[in-house]
Amino acid sequence: MQNIRRSLMIFHLKEDYSNGDLQRAFKKLIKKYHPDFNQDKQDWSHKKMTEINLAYEQCKKYLIIKNKRKETDAPEGQSQSMVHTQYEFYRSAQRDPFHTQQAEAEQRRQQDHSRETLSDDLYKNIREITMRFNRATGRYYEYGLENRYLRHEGTRRIRYRQSIRELQEVVKSLDKLRSLCHKEYDHYIQELYRDFIMDFYEYMTLDETDIPRHPKINSHWHKMEEYLNASLMDYLASYMTNRFNKINWKVTFTHSVTFINYLKRRFPKLREDSSFKKIVRLAESYAEIRREEEKNGIRFFFP
Repeated sequence: MQNIRRSLMIFHLKEDYSNGDLQRAFKKLIKKYHPDFNQDKQDWSHKKMTEINLAYEQCKKYLIIKNKRKETDAPEGQSQSMVHTQYEFYRSAQRDPFHTQQAEAEQRRQQDHSRETLSDDLYKNIREITMRFNRATGRYYEYGLENRYLRHEGTRRIRYRQSIRELQEVVKSLDKLRSLCHKEYDHYIQELYRDFIMDFYEYMTLDETDIPRHPKINSHWHKMEEYLNASLMDYLASYMTNRFNKINWKVTFTHSVTFINYLKRRFPKLREDSSFKKIVRLAESYAEIRREEEKNGIRFFFP
Protein backbone atom coordinates (compact mmCIF):
# COMPACT_ATOMS: atom_id res chain seq x y z
CA MET A 1 0.00 0.00 0.00
CA GLN A 2 2.95 2.29 0.63
CA ASN A 3 4.04 1.92 -3.00
CA ILE A 4 0.67 3.03 -4.34
CA ARG A 5 0.55 5.98 -1.96
CA ARG A 6 3.96 7.11 -3.14
CA SER A 7 2.83 6.72 -6.76
CA LEU A 8 -0.29 8.78 -6.08
CA MET A 9 1.88 11.50 -4.58
CA ILE A 10 3.97 11.62 -7.76
CA PHE A 11 0.84 12.29 -9.84
CA HIS A 12 -0.86 14.42 -7.13
CA LEU A 13 -3.90 12.13 -7.20
CA LYS A 14 -6.41 11.11 -4.55
CA GLU A 15 -7.32 7.48 -3.88
CA ASP A 16 -10.65 7.83 -5.72
CA TYR A 17 -8.94 8.81 -8.98
CA SER A 18 -10.27 7.71 -12.35
CA ASN A 19 -8.45 6.48 -15.43
CA GLY A 20 -8.93 9.89 -17.03
CA ASP A 21 -7.33 11.61 -14.03
CA LEU A 22 -4.35 9.28 -14.26
CA GLN A 23 -3.91 9.81 -18.00
CA ARG A 24 -4.03 13.60 -17.68
CA ALA A 25 -1.52 13.61 -14.83
CA PHE A 26 0.76 11.22 -16.72
CA LYS A 27 0.76 13.35 -19.88
CA LYS A 28 1.43 16.46 -17.83
CA LEU A 29 4.54 14.93 -16.26
CA ILE A 30 5.75 13.60 -19.61
CA LYS A 31 5.71 17.12 -21.05
CA LYS A 32 7.74 18.28 -18.09
CA TYR A 33 10.30 15.49 -17.65
CA HIS A 34 10.61 13.67 -20.99
CA PRO A 35 14.20 13.64 -22.41
CA ASP A 36 12.98 15.28 -25.61
CA PHE A 37 12.10 18.37 -23.59
CA ASN A 38 15.26 18.29 -21.46
CA GLN A 39 18.11 18.03 -23.91
CA ASP A 40 20.64 19.49 -21.46
CA LYS A 41 19.69 17.12 -18.61
CA GLN A 42 19.39 13.72 -20.27
CA ASP A 43 20.52 11.54 -17.34
CA TRP A 44 18.29 13.32 -14.87
CA SER A 45 15.38 13.19 -17.29
CA HIS A 46 15.74 9.44 -17.93
CA LYS A 47 15.83 8.80 -14.19
CA LYS A 48 12.68 10.85 -13.63
CA MET A 49 10.85 9.15 -16.50
CA THR A 50 11.72 5.71 -15.13
CA GLU A 51 10.25 6.70 -11.78
CA ILE A 52 7.15 8.15 -13.46
CA ASN A 53 6.64 5.08 -15.66
CA LEU A 54 6.84 2.70 -12.70
CA ALA A 55 4.46 4.88 -10.71
CA TYR A 56 2.08 4.95 -13.68
CA GLU A 57 2.03 1.15 -13.90
CA GLN A 58 1.38 0.80 -10.18
CA CYS A 59 -1.51 3.25 -10.36
CA LYS A 60 -2.87 1.49 -13.44
CA LYS A 61 -2.77 -1.95 -11.80
CA TYR A 62 -4.31 -0.58 -8.61
CA LEU A 63 -7.13 0.94 -10.67
CA ILE A 64 -7.73 -2.37 -12.47
CA ILE A 65 -7.96 -4.25 -9.17
CA LYS A 66 -10.30 -1.62 -7.73
CA ASN A 67 -12.58 -1.83 -10.77
CA LYS A 68 -12.64 -5.63 -10.59
CA ARG A 69 -13.92 -5.42 -7.03
CA LYS A 70 -16.76 -3.21 -8.21
CA GLU A 71 -17.64 -5.67 -10.97
CA THR A 72 -18.37 -8.39 -8.43
CA ASP A 73 -21.53 -6.53 -7.32
CA ALA A 74 -24.35 -5.60 -9.66
CA PRO A 75 -24.83 -1.82 -9.95
CA GLU A 76 -27.87 -0.26 -8.34
CA GLY A 77 -30.83 -0.10 -10.67
CA GLN A 78 -29.63 -3.00 -12.80
CA SER A 79 -32.47 -5.29 -13.74
CA GLN A 80 -32.61 -8.85 -12.43
CA SER A 81 -32.74 -10.22 -15.97
CA MET A 82 -29.49 -8.44 -16.84
CA VAL A 83 -27.81 -9.86 -13.75
CA HIS A 84 -29.05 -13.32 -14.72
CA THR A 85 -27.72 -12.89 -18.27
CA GLN A 86 -24.28 -11.91 -16.97
CA TYR A 87 -24.32 -14.86 -14.59
CA GLU A 88 -25.09 -17.27 -17.41
CA PHE A 89 -22.45 -15.59 -19.58
CA TYR A 90 -19.68 -16.21 -17.05
CA ARG A 91 -20.97 -19.57 -15.85
CA SER A 92 -20.79 -20.97 -19.38
CA ALA A 93 -17.03 -20.44 -19.42
CA GLN A 94 -16.48 -21.93 -15.97
CA ARG A 95 -17.59 -25.40 -17.03
CA ASP A 96 -14.48 -25.80 -19.15
CA PRO A 97 -12.79 -22.89 -20.94
CA PHE A 98 -11.80 -25.11 -23.83
CA HIS A 99 -14.30 -27.94 -24.00
CA THR A 100 -12.78 -29.04 -27.32
CA GLN A 101 -9.72 -30.18 -25.37
CA GLN A 102 -11.66 -32.30 -22.89
CA ALA A 103 -11.21 -35.48 -24.91
CA GLU A 104 -7.46 -34.94 -25.19
CA ALA A 105 -7.14 -34.13 -21.50
CA GLU A 106 -9.12 -37.23 -20.55
CA GLN A 107 -6.94 -39.37 -22.77
CA ARG A 108 -3.83 -38.07 -21.03
CA ARG A 109 -5.34 -38.84 -17.65
CA GLN A 110 -5.97 -42.40 -18.75
CA GLN A 111 -2.32 -42.75 -19.70
CA ASP A 112 -1.56 -42.25 -15.99
CA HIS A 113 1.40 -39.90 -16.28
CA SER A 114 0.96 -38.88 -12.66
CA ARG A 115 3.52 -41.36 -11.35
CA GLU A 116 6.11 -40.64 -13.99
CA THR A 117 8.99 -38.24 -13.53
CA LEU A 118 11.15 -36.28 -15.91
CA SER A 119 14.64 -37.38 -16.85
CA ASP A 120 17.26 -35.55 -14.80
CA ASP A 121 18.97 -33.99 -17.83
CA LEU A 122 15.70 -32.69 -19.22
CA TYR A 123 14.59 -31.27 -15.87
CA LYS A 124 17.95 -29.54 -15.37
CA ASN A 125 17.79 -27.87 -18.78
CA ILE A 126 14.16 -26.85 -18.27
CA ARG A 127 15.17 -25.11 -15.05
CA GLU A 128 17.99 -23.24 -16.80
CA ILE A 129 15.69 -22.09 -19.61
CA THR A 130 13.02 -21.13 -17.09
CA MET A 131 15.40 -18.78 -15.28
CA ARG A 132 16.10 -16.86 -18.49
CA PHE A 133 12.44 -16.90 -19.48
CA ASN A 134 11.41 -15.52 -16.08
CA ARG A 135 13.90 -12.67 -16.38
CA ALA A 136 12.41 -11.66 -19.72
CA THR A 137 8.77 -11.96 -18.64
CA GLY A 138 9.45 -10.28 -15.29
CA ARG A 139 10.93 -7.28 -17.08
CA TYR A 140 8.05 -7.36 -19.57
CA TYR A 141 5.38 -7.02 -16.89
CA GLU A 142 7.39 -4.83 -14.52
CA TYR A 143 7.56 -2.07 -17.13
CA GLY A 144 3.98 -2.55 -18.28
CA LEU A 145 5.03 -3.67 -21.76
CA GLU A 146 1.81 -5.61 -22.22
CA ASN A 147 0.45 -2.17 -23.10
CA ARG A 148 1.63 -1.94 -26.70
CA TYR A 149 1.27 1.83 -26.85
CA LEU A 150 3.91 2.29 -24.14
CA ARG A 151 6.61 0.18 -25.78
CA HIS A 152 8.00 3.08 -27.79
CA GLU A 153 8.69 5.40 -24.85
CA GLY A 154 12.27 5.98 -23.69
CA THR A 155 13.18 3.41 -21.04
CA ARG A 156 10.34 1.08 -21.95
CA ARG A 157 11.59 0.80 -25.52
CA ILE A 158 14.98 -0.35 -24.24
CA ARG A 159 13.46 -2.84 -21.80
CA TYR A 160 11.15 -4.23 -24.46
CA ARG A 161 14.05 -4.87 -26.82
CA GLN A 162 15.99 -6.53 -24.02
CA SER A 163 13.05 -8.81 -23.26
CA ILE A 164 12.67 -9.71 -26.93
CA ARG A 165 16.37 -10.54 -27.31
CA GLU A 166 16.34 -12.68 -24.19
CA LEU A 167 13.24 -14.53 -25.32
CA GLN A 168 14.79 -15.14 -28.74
CA GLU A 169 17.71 -16.84 -26.99
CA VAL A 170 15.26 -18.92 -24.98
CA VAL A 171 13.46 -19.99 -28.15
CA LYS A 172 16.76 -21.11 -29.69
CA SER A 173 17.49 -23.20 -26.60
CA LEU A 174 14.16 -25.02 -26.76
CA ASP A 175 15.14 -27.24 -29.68
CA LYS A 176 17.98 -28.69 -27.63
CA LEU A 177 15.44 -30.20 -25.24
CA ARG A 178 14.27 -32.70 -27.85
CA SER A 179 17.55 -34.60 -27.73
CA LEU A 180 17.21 -35.01 -23.94
CA CYS A 181 13.88 -36.83 -24.11
CA HIS A 182 14.41 -40.50 -23.25
CA LYS A 183 10.83 -41.65 -22.71
CA GLU A 184 7.29 -40.88 -23.76
CA TYR A 185 6.55 -38.62 -20.79
CA ASP A 186 9.68 -36.56 -21.53
CA HIS A 187 8.44 -35.93 -25.07
CA TYR A 188 5.02 -34.93 -23.80
CA ILE A 189 6.43 -32.42 -21.28
CA GLN A 190 8.95 -31.06 -23.76
CA GLU A 191 6.21 -30.31 -26.30
CA LEU A 192 3.97 -28.83 -23.61
CA TYR A 193 6.74 -26.59 -22.28
CA ARG A 194 7.92 -25.55 -25.74
CA ASP A 195 4.42 -24.73 -26.99
CA PHE A 196 3.70 -22.41 -24.08
CA ILE A 197 6.95 -20.46 -24.42
CA MET A 198 6.61 -20.19 -28.21
CA ASP A 199 2.99 -19.04 -27.93
CA PHE A 200 3.93 -16.45 -25.30
CA TYR A 201 6.77 -15.17 -27.48
CA GLU A 202 4.47 -14.79 -30.50
CA TYR A 203 1.90 -12.96 -28.38
CA MET A 204 4.57 -10.72 -26.88
CA THR A 205 5.75 -9.62 -30.33
CA LEU A 206 2.28 -8.56 -31.50
CA ASP A 207 2.22 -4.85 -32.32
CA GLU A 208 -0.73 -2.46 -32.04
CA THR A 209 -1.03 -2.53 -35.83
CA ASP A 210 -1.73 -6.29 -35.65
CA ILE A 211 -4.87 -5.82 -33.57
CA PRO A 212 -8.10 -5.49 -35.60
CA ARG A 213 -9.82 -2.14 -35.23
CA HIS A 214 -13.58 -2.15 -34.95
CA PRO A 215 -15.75 -0.21 -32.46
CA LYS A 216 -17.79 -3.30 -31.60
CA ILE A 217 -14.70 -5.47 -31.09
CA ASN A 218 -12.36 -3.12 -29.24
CA SER A 219 -13.91 -3.17 -25.77
CA HIS A 220 -14.25 -6.97 -25.66
CA TRP A 221 -10.77 -7.46 -27.12
CA HIS A 222 -9.30 -5.15 -24.48
CA LYS A 223 -11.04 -7.03 -21.67
CA MET A 224 -9.92 -10.37 -23.09
CA GLU A 225 -6.26 -9.30 -23.06
CA GLU A 226 -6.55 -7.53 -19.72
CA TYR A 227 -7.77 -10.65 -17.95
CA LEU A 228 -5.34 -12.93 -19.79
CA ASN A 229 -2.37 -10.75 -18.85
CA ALA A 230 -3.55 -10.57 -15.24
CA SER A 231 -3.60 -14.36 -15.10
CA LEU A 232 -0.22 -14.72 -16.82
CA MET A 233 1.31 -12.12 -14.52
CA ASP A 234 0.09 -14.07 -11.50
CA TYR A 235 1.73 -17.16 -12.99
CA LEU A 236 5.01 -15.73 -14.28
CA ALA A 237 5.57 -12.66 -12.07
CA SER A 238 3.49 -13.24 -8.95
CA TYR A 239 5.80 -11.03 -6.90
CA MET A 240 4.24 -8.07 -8.71
CA THR A 241 0.63 -9.00 -7.96
CA ASN A 242 1.55 -9.51 -4.32
CA ARG A 243 2.06 -5.77 -4.01
CA PHE A 244 -1.70 -5.48 -3.87
CA ASN A 245 -4.33 -8.11 -3.13
CA LYS A 246 -3.48 -11.47 -4.64
CA ILE A 247 -5.08 -11.99 -8.04
CA ASN A 248 -6.48 -15.46 -8.54
CA TRP A 249 -5.21 -16.74 -11.87
CA LYS A 250 -8.17 -19.09 -12.33
CA VAL A 251 -10.74 -16.32 -12.04
CA THR A 252 -8.95 -13.94 -14.40
CA PHE A 253 -8.21 -16.72 -16.88
CA THR A 254 -11.84 -17.85 -16.87
CA HIS A 255 -12.96 -14.30 -17.60
CA SER A 256 -10.44 -14.08 -20.43
CA VAL A 257 -11.72 -17.29 -22.02
CA THR A 258 -15.27 -16.01 -21.62
CA PHE A 259 -14.42 -13.05 -23.83
CA ILE A 260 -12.54 -15.29 -26.28
CA ASN A 261 -15.60 -17.48 -26.70
CA TYR A 262 -17.86 -14.44 -26.98
CA LEU A 263 -15.70 -12.93 -29.73
CA LYS A 264 -15.75 -16.24 -31.60
CA ARG A 265 -19.54 -16.37 -31.50
CA ARG A 266 -20.21 -12.69 -32.09
CA PHE A 267 -17.58 -12.10 -34.79
CA PRO A 268 -17.00 -15.39 -36.68
CA LYS A 269 -14.51 -13.74 -39.06
CA LEU A 270 -12.11 -13.29 -36.13
CA ARG A 271 -11.48 -17.03 -36.21
CA GLU A 272 -9.33 -16.41 -39.29
CA ASP A 273 -7.50 -13.40 -37.86
CA SER A 274 -3.83 -14.27 -37.25
CA SER A 275 -3.51 -12.11 -34.11
CA PHE A 276 -6.64 -13.61 -32.57
CA LYS A 277 -5.35 -17.10 -33.36
CA LYS A 278 -2.11 -16.36 -31.49
CA ILE A 279 -4.03 -15.24 -28.41
CA VAL A 280 -6.24 -18.33 -28.54
CA ARG A 281 -3.19 -20.61 -28.90
CA LEU A 282 -1.53 -18.94 -25.92
CA ALA A 283 -4.67 -19.38 -23.80
CA GLU A 284 -4.95 -23.04 -24.82
CA SER A 285 -1.30 -23.89 -24.09
CA TYR A 286 -1.53 -21.92 -20.83
CA ALA A 287 -4.60 -23.90 -19.76
CA GLU A 288 -2.90 -27.18 -20.65
CA ILE A 289 0.33 -26.48 -18.79
CA ARG A 290 -1.57 -25.40 -15.67
CA ARG A 291 -3.69 -28.56 -15.79
CA GLU A 292 -0.55 -30.68 -16.00
CA GLU A 293 1.00 -28.83 -13.07
CA GLU A 294 -2.05 -29.29 -10.86
CA LYS A 295 -2.51 -32.93 -11.83
CA ASN A 296 1.10 -33.98 -11.17
CA GLY A 297 2.01 -31.48 -8.48
CA ILE A 298 4.87 -29.96 -10.47
CA ARG A 299 5.80 -26.38 -11.35
CA PHE A 300 7.56 -25.32 -14.53
CA PHE A 301 8.06 -21.66 -13.69
CA PHE A 302 9.29 -20.20 -10.41
CA PRO A 303 8.62 -16.44 -10.35
